[in-house]
Amino acid sequence: MVLNETCTYIKRLQKEADELSERLSQMLDSVDTTGVDVELIRTLLEQ
Repeated sequence: MVLNETCTYIKRLQKEADELSERLSQMLDSVDTTGVDVELIRTLLEQ
C-alpha cells in the first residue's frame, strides 16, 4: 500500500515537473532575450 502511494506520488511529481518545464519553455520563447543566453538557461534547467 505504501509503495503504491509512493509510486503514484512520484508519477504526479513527474507530471507537474513536465508541465512546469513546458510553461517555462513557452515563457522563454516569448521573452525578449537580448543579452540572455537562453540555451545556457535551458541546459541548466534540464540538469
